[in-house]
Amino acid sequence: MKYLKIITFFSLLVFFSSCEDFFDQTTKIDIPPHVPKLGVTALWLDEGNDQLVTVFASVGALEDENSSAVSDAMVTLAENGTQIATLEEDNTKKGFYRPSVPVELVAGKTYELTVSAPNFETVKAEQVMPSKPTIKKAQFVNSVANSNNNGNGKLHLTISDDDGLDFYLIGVESIDTSESYSSIYSNSGIAEDSGLDYSRVILKDETFPGADLSQTFDAYVSSSTGTVDSVRVNLWSVTADYYRFDRTYNAVQNADDNPFAEPVIMHRNFEKGFGVFALGDKSSLVIPVE
Repeated sequence: MKYLKIITFFSLLVFFSSCEDFFDQTTKIDIPPHVPKLGVTALWLDEGNDQLVTVFASVGALEDENSSAVSDAMVTLAENGTQIATLEEDNTKKGFYRPSVPVELVAGKTYELTVSAPNFETVKAEQVMPSKPTIKKAQFVNSVANSNNNGNGKLHLTISDDDGLDFYLIGVESIDTSESYSSIYSNSGIAEDSGLDYSRVILKDETFPGADLSQTFDAYVSSSTGTVDSVRVNLWSVTADYYRFDRTYNAVQNADDNPFAEPVIMHRNFEKGFGVFALGDKSSLVIPVE
């Protein structure tokens, strides 16, 4: 019986080896042509009134080319159903649009961003402006003395949270932001590194809705201008779409060049298009380095 199994195995091996097309086959798949759609990104975080909207044309997954800027788009912003602004293209950067006068966004109001262009379907997305977050307490304790006079230690932060599901972005920086580097990291697992800005952390209050959150972060701040005597703590309240876009963007970055990573679908909220419109409001507090 043992020899019979061996003979059967080798017979099958010879049979399949003789079929040269058995292991080497070409299957033709008809892939429909890609119809370009508008890809729009607008992440407004109340930073210097930089209300930027980028508009590009999408390309197919198998196309060997980069997306191109759309320079003839009509970009409008509505507040609670009433148009309040038309964004204009930057003279030096194609596909970059900004309002001629910064728009003051009001907490609780709904804003709809609409983008249209020739040969493209019109895309829309809306967001409700979140309320300004509250920094209840902040303390920066320098735990490592070094020759560069940098802030390297612990940031103790308490956030006053309200009812409902909220999303927060946290950062710390030198007062001299033009010549500085900063980073913040959480060991608790509640906050994660932001995929859109690795010097910040992002979190949602799923485990502490309606209760104050007190967390300690590892923080580092440097400045080329001299000793870091004080730091600025920044806290954003961001919309759910910002959080989801940040998390999927982070997953894409982690999956880059990894053949074993699962495919990632980027979060989007534009109807009939790609990209995301998201809002945030910021509170800042300058504190001494102790």
